[in-house]
Amino acid sequence: MMRDEVTGFTIVTESSSHDPIERIATEIENPMLKRGYAVNNLIFYVAEERVHQANQQVLNLMMAVGSIIVLITMIGLASMLTMNVIERTKEIGMLRCIGSTSRNIRSVFGTEGLVITLFGWAAGVPVGFLVGMYINQMIYEILHLEIAFIFPIEYVFVSLILTLIMTLVVIQPSLWRATHMKPGDALRYE
Repeated sequence: MMRDEVTGFTIVTESSSHDPIERIATEIENPMLKRGYAVNNLIFYVAEERVHQANQQVLNLMMAVGSIIVLITMIGLASMLTMNVIERTKEIGMLRCIGSTSRNIRSVFGTEGLVITLFGWAAGVPVGFLVGMYINQMIYEILHLEIAFIFPIEYVFVSLILTLIMTLVVIQPSLWRATHMKPGDALRYE
C-alpha cells in the first residue's frame, strides 16, 4: 500500500555536462539511501550509451553475416568463371588460332564477370531494401518497437564500387588461366 511516498521523479539540469549531472545524482541519492529508501536512477546519457552499444553489437553481427554472404558470392563467381573458361577451352584455342590476343580473351571473360556482377548488384539492392523493410516491420509487430528504417543512397554507390573492386580481384585467376592457354593445347582439350 502506498501512502505519502514518492515512487519516481525527474530532474533536469541546466548543464548537459556529465560531471554536474553525476554530482547532482549523487547528492540526491546519498541522503535517500541513508534514510533507507531504495534508489534506482536512470541518467539519460548513460542509457543512450547502453542503447548505442547494443545497437553497435547488432550492427557488427549484421556486418559479419553480410561479409560471409559476400565471400560466398565471390567464391561462387570465381567458380562460375573458372568453369566457363574450362568449358570454353576449345573456343579459346580457336580464337587464339585466328589471331586473338591475350588482351582480347581477357576482355571477353572479364566483361562476362563484370556483367554478371552488375546484374547481381542491381538485383541485390532492391532485394536488400525489401528485406530490410520486412525485418523492420517484423520487429514492430513482434516487439512493438518502432525503429527508423534508414537506407542511405550513398551506401548503394559504395556497395557498387566495393563489389566491382572485389570482382576484379576474384576473377584474376580465371582470366590468367584463359589468357595463358597455348592454342594447340586448348584445341586438343577434351
